[in-house]
Amino acid sequence: MAVVSLFVVAAAAQAGMLLALKVVLEAAAGQPGSAQAGSVGQALDQLLPGLALLGAALAVLATTQLCVAAGRPLLIERTTWFVFERVLDVARDADLRSFDDPEFHDRLNRAQNAGGRPLVIVQGLLGILGAVTALAGLVAVVMALQPLLIVSVILLLVPLLAVQRATSRSYHRFATGFNQAERFRYYLRSLLINRSALAEVRAYDLEPHLRERGNAVFDRRVTALRRLTRTAVARSALGGVLLAICVVASLAVLFGLVAAGQLSYAGTAVGAVAVVQIAGVLNTLALGFGQLHESSLFVEDYRTFVRAARQTQPPAGQPVHRVGRIELKSVRFSYPRTTRPALDGVDLIIEPGQVVALVGANGSGKTTLAKILCGLYRPDSGEVTWDGADLTGLDETRTRRMISVMFQDYGRYLFTVAENISIGDTSRTPDDDSVRSAARRAGAHEFVLALPDKYDTQLGTVFDGGVELSVGQWQRLALARVLFRDAPLVVLDEPTAALDPQAERRFFDDIVRSTQDKTTLLISHRFSTVRAADVIYVLDGGQVVEVGSHDQLMREQGLYCRMYTDQAQAYQWAENSG
Repeated sequence: MAVVSLFVVAAAAQAGMLLALKVVLEAAAGQPGSAQAGSVGQALDQLLPGLALLGAALAVLATTQLCVAAGRPLLIERTTWFVFERVLDVARDADLRSFDDPEFHDRLNRAQNAGGRPLVIVQGLLGILGAVTALAGLVAVVMALQPLLIVSVILLLVPLLAVQRATSRSYHRFATGFNQAERFRYYLRSLLINRSALAEVRAYDLEPHLRERGNAVFDRRVTALRRLTRTAVARSALGGVLLAICVVASLAVLFGLVAAGQLSYAGTAVGAVAVVQIAGVLNTLALGFGQLHESSLFVEDYRTFVRAARQTQPPAGQPVHRVGRIELKSVRFSYPRTTRPALDGVDLIIEPGQVVALVGANGSGKTTLAKILCGLYRPDSGEVTWDGADLTGLDETRTRRMISVMFQDYGRYLFTVAENISIGDTSRTPDDDSVRSAARRAGAHEFVLALPDKYDTQLGTVFDGGVELSVGQWQRLALARVLFRDAPLVVLDEPTAALDPQAERRFFDDIVRSTQDKTTLLISHRFSTVRAADVIYVLDGGQVVEVGSHDQLMREQGLYCRMYTDQAQAYQWAENSG
């Protein structure tokens, strides 16, 4: 609103400047309607009012323009953050399965493109506001001189707007068409600068290959953009020619009026200046309209993305107070664009306080089942109940607070050690004792004390003073985060994959002691870990094929027995070879 007000003031100042110029010219030339030329003193007396008005108008105009320029960065920052926050809201509310769908990523990317448009949007808006208000002042001047000239103003505007509209639509179609290709190009670029991938990229000397693939995608984009640019230049040239014709025609009308004695020379001069300025303002107006129209197409992608997410957002659920008995009944689930279900009619029961293990080969559905149990995925069919209540009908936020979870791809947050642990429960105010207690139970306290600033050590070498941890140390911090949350349901997906067998055994014993009053779901490939579980579920091809304790499953001589025996023999062979 402040900027709009400044533009209105600027428009009035610009109109006043032209009218003041007319007064000065008439006074200097001794035209009718002004005092006759005489002595120097008389001339100055006649010129001073006009000059004073001209100076004041120039000062106001310059001040308002400077104020608008000063406020532009703040507008851009606030617009950028506003759009980014809305995209984050949608990403937060989107079902986890959406992130497995490439179409969702295309929509998300288009919405983020709108987030990158605030500079263009603000510049377009400011350009249009400035042009409209300036145009209003100039049109007022022209109306005072000769109303018929307004026709030329309209003729000037039409071709310019048509050119910018066509060009903006072409650029939007171009950007949308290359959406997925651009995502792939940025992915290739991230492989060359992402620390987690850099070691393997260099070990295999992949840099030339990745850059070549990225350049090929970029070359296709530039070729298409070059064609688009040629078309845009041709349209702009046509618009420029039409603009010039209209300006020359308007000037011809003005000079015809002065020749016929219907307009003074001073009025003609001011009218000519006004027409030329109108041409420039209309060009700015058309450019601002084009920028805004193009950006509005991207913003519409963003709005569509937000609306779609709101339509699919589930209603607020019932409050949940405890986990109780967990039961999965005939649960089926498939990932987007797959024909084979990840889970196919799974039945599972977890009693309160039990340690339940899931085992099976890679791809058997263990992690998917854990995510459904946590409410991160919604089953295609079947039912998941907590204490008899359907999980889909419970309040999602409260449900998640009842769960401490550690997946295989746990987070490595580049915060301090203490923050890495305490973000396990941001609803609590962390204190040193609770953080250290969680670290001790996870076996992290000893190595943390050896760090430069102990629990205040910055992690990650991308920041000043940062320290990098080993894989096993990162894993222990992730486990400490789980324990800090102190939730009644603990889900551990391969929690000890980076630990040696002895450390794994010690850790699991610690976990069992620390979670005696909790319900625990454990996923592991190491049967020495899961054998102590109360109940073991064996998955194969998305189905539960065996259920029982370790001793029961070994007596049945089924899949679990074969997998356990094969792993034990592998360990024995490794020990004998060593």
